[in-house]
Amino acid sequence: MVSSVRHNLAIELSEHFQFAPDGGGVPRRHWDRFPSRLAHNAELALRLFDRHDLTATFFVDDWIARHHPDVVRKVADAGHEIALQADARTDFIKDVGRLEAVSGYVVHGWRPAPGKDLAPVVESDLFYGLGASCAGTKCAILDGGILSTGEWLRILPEAMVAGFISSWAHAESERVFSFQVWELDAEVPHLATLSSRGRLRAYRNLPQFAERLDRLMAEVSFMALRDQLGLPRERSTHVQDTHIATLPAAPVRKERQPLSIVVPCYNEEPGLGYLAKALAALDAGFGRRHRLSFVLVDDGSTDRTWAEMERLFGDDPRFQLERHPHNRGIGAAILTGIMAARDDVVAVMDSDCSYDPARLEEMLPLLEPDVALVTASPYHALGGVEGVPEWRLFLSRGASWLYRSVLRNKLATYTSCFRVCRKAAVTDLALRHEGYIGVVEMLARLDLEGWRIVEHPVVLEARLLGRSKLRIVRVIADHLRFISEISITRLASRARPDLAKVTR
Repeated sequence: MVSSVRHNLAIELSEHFQFAPDGGGVPRRHWDRFPSRLAHNAELALRLFDRHDLTATFFVDDWIARHHPDVVRKVADAGHEIALQADARTDFIKDVGRLEAVSGYVVHGWRPAPGKDLAPVVESDLFYGLGASCAGTKCAILDGGILSTGEWLRILPEAMVAGFISSWAHAESERVFSFQVWELDAEVPHLATLSSRGRLRAYRNLPQFAERLDRLMAEVSFMALRDQLGLPRERSTHVQDTHIATLPAAPVRKERQPLSIVVPCYNEEPGLGYLAKALAALDAGFGRRHRLSFVLVDDGSTDRTWAEMERLFGDDPRFQLERHPHNRGIGAAILTGIMAARDDVVAVMDSDCSYDPARLEEMLPLLEPDVALVTASPYHALGGVEGVPEWRLFLSRGASWLYRSVLRNKLATYTSCFRVCRKAAVTDLALRHEGYIGVVEMLARLDLEGWRIVEHPVVLEARLLGRSKLRIVRVIADHLRFISEISITRLASRARPDLAKVTR
């Protein structure tokens, strides 16, 4: 017999890039770069709940309240409860006030963010906490009770789903079912920063989750926590203040230094929205002091990279789009971009923004008259690396050690494509290697021509979206062959000085 118990529904109103299982995930400082999918996913949830005539409690953190107040207000106006998801880094009472101002309704409940152990003291019988760690509130619930997450419903084999739903339909005591609103999004971009276990938790059976949830709600009655506790739905008297703190705007120079920025792309469709926001932020800050133009090169992608580039950048006069008919390699793509650049000074950056684009401004002053190229250097004593696989660091550091032994400019890093260069210095370069080795070859040929090359310490971070295109065995072999070529060239130039091509 189906139980008449009405269970509780708790939703985390969050973006997919906020998910951080096992301490992983996207650093908070990069959240602004991701295109938001919150409004779309919230709409999916509202339609589902309306179809089943139920109310839910949406837990909202301060970042979402400040960046997406319209979405929060829409959820609240649809009759659902808005509660606080508290983070240790923020002021609890202040966050409650902001959430009430944004939603327009009094906030009665809260819970700690995942992995946080908070116990704020709120002297009110009209305020509850969800979870065993919410002892600071008088009306705490589920202290030792049952809370089931959508993750369990999602990752179960299909054969076990009916049993899961039946266990809820026949439960004789109240439970709480909780999920994150982005789990309804079958097309959510997959984060490259998650561990294997984290990817399993985030993406397993994601396309099936909405249908499974629909089946659960057809069999089980749910309501908001506020309604279960008999708390009133009442308007808030707080005045809305959704101010997002920003740094003072940098002064605009009357004569801005021109700079072209080249971005090579190969099968980067999932990350182009992220790149677009990163470049917009760069132009809003760095661009106030420099006249920026951009050259994006599609290196023969086999996915929808070109179509997405045209959609995002095609109508913007600051952007020039170039395309290789087939994949040639990152070295060739960089050289194509430099040749197409409008300005004499050209910067190159990765499409995955593994180096912070804002660091280019620190590198520009180092491009002195006798300097052909300034390269980012994560292996410099003042540089750093975050989240990059050890095998890649071993390969890159080992290659840099070997290049340092055969080239005149002694650097800590030779393999970074994040750099600033003089277009005139590379115009006549004919690369023999168009792939990853071409990145080093460009630097090495400038070195052999007698140019000065300098490095700047920068932090290298793991890519957040998409996959690395690096083929380990092939790249190792190519590095060794190219180092041999350089050694032979250096030996030949010493034996026959007339063969040395030194232009400076």
